[in-house]
Amino acid sequence: FDIEVPAGDQYFDPDGTGDQVISFTRSNFDESTGTDVDNPRQQVTDITAWIDGSMIYGSDDTTAASLRAFEGGRMLIGDDGLLPTDENGNFIAGDIRANENIELISMQTLFVREHNYWADKIATENPDLSDEEIFQQARGIVIAEIQAITFNEYLPSLLGRDVLSEYGGYDSTVNPTIANEFSTAAFRFGHSVINEDVEFFGDDGRAVRDEVELREAFFNPALLQETGIDSILKYVASSQSEEIDLQVVDSLRNFLFGTPGQGGLDLASLNIQRGRDHGLADYNSVREAYGLPRVEGFDEISSDPTIQQTLSDLYDTVDNIDLWVGGLAEDHEQGSSIGETFGVIIADQFERLRDGDRLWYENVFSGRELRQIEQTTLSDIIQRNTNVGNLQDNVFFFRAEVQGQVFADANGNGDLDRQERGIAGVTVELLTDEGTVSATTATNRDGQYRFSDFHETGDY
Repeated sequence: FDIEVPAGDQYFDPDGTGDQVISFTRSNFDESTGTDVDNPRQQVTDITAWIDGSMIYGSDDTTAASLRAFEGGRMLIGDDGLLPTDENGNFIAGDIRANENIELISMQTLFVREHNYWADKIATENPDLSDEEIFQQARGIVIAEIQAITFNEYLPSLLGRDVLSEYGGYDSTVNPTIANEFSTAAFRFGHSVINEDVEFFGDDGRAVRDEVELREAFFNPALLQETGIDSILKYVASSQSEEIDLQVVDSLRNFLFGTPGQGGLDLASLNIQRGRDHGLADYNSVREAYGLPRVEGFDEISSDPTIQQTLSDLYDTVDNIDLWVGGLAEDHEQGSSIGETFGVIIADQFERLRDGDRLWYENVFSGRELRQIEQTTLSDIIQRNTNVGNLQDNVFFFRAEVQGQVFADANGNGDLDRQERGIAGVTVELLTDEGTVSATTATNRDGQYRFSDFHETGDY
């Protein structure tokens, strides 16, 4: 499919013709579908739909067995605390996409360590248990932790609090299948939040090595072997994601998986085309299907006049907008990081995954074990499986501040003494370690100043 590339932008042109074309492969599908309008094409799901730790344990028996040590209930892991590698040096995990970037493999490594933490604990407390019994108990706890963190920490940070319904127990009538609107549009909001670089922080929040551009972290397991996971996890907990909007960083828009210097794929364009490949309805029709009112004008999608005009120029009518684009363009709901349409799709999907899962942790665990799982945060798991010890309680929210006071130091001792007073109205600039102005404020009547709008920790 043809993509119009603005002048000056880079794109992959392997045949030197100047044609601005990105190769696109259609999704695998059930060949018994797609025969006519009454039997639309249905794509094939290759991994489990459940929130079941499949990225750790795999989605089939063969993969699951290949990841196990078969001793003490443990998963395979190297002496360096990293996952085993194949003959090409790629890490072996439950999901074949693990090596896509070093932040992703860091998280998968973290939870393999967490599994082994529980396996060792269970084996010590129950020496008569078999390898299989220990493995399944540890696996059950880790899956429960992931489910609890997803609903108690992650989804509230994304959707806002009190958006999801209360758990009412397993319901066999609920269909937990992954909706195409979720997988092919709504949950791809994440491509908007990715930062342009990957950094490496020590426990004090300061850089311990040079940052790398995101494009350099694609399929680069050697970089993780050099750095380990600690500095990466500390960085992602100590920095803000990009806003959920229509902006996508350059590494994803021009250099996705491309050879350095040669350009690459455009993930935004691929997402739009993937929605068309899967036959997604337009933005307005999907809103109606999910019980939301259809919008009548572009100003009902976004309050930004520039976005309104751009949507109008590209689509002409609100009834012709691609779902992924329309969802990203929406103003965010109050208390939420996301707009109404994607919020409803995501909430619906996760509630069905929970309510239609007979092995959901709240349906399996009770008493002290349930309380322990409910009280375990992602911060807890990071701190007990790495050397990172300086984390906020909820790593999905990043807050930091710099504060101080400007005063007339009459006696020159550098301290604010009782007879000295702060100076109001002084302009204070916060500088990055490169000397650029990050923020500006003025002191209050007591000479105090405060900066709290940080993109990440570091030296200022």
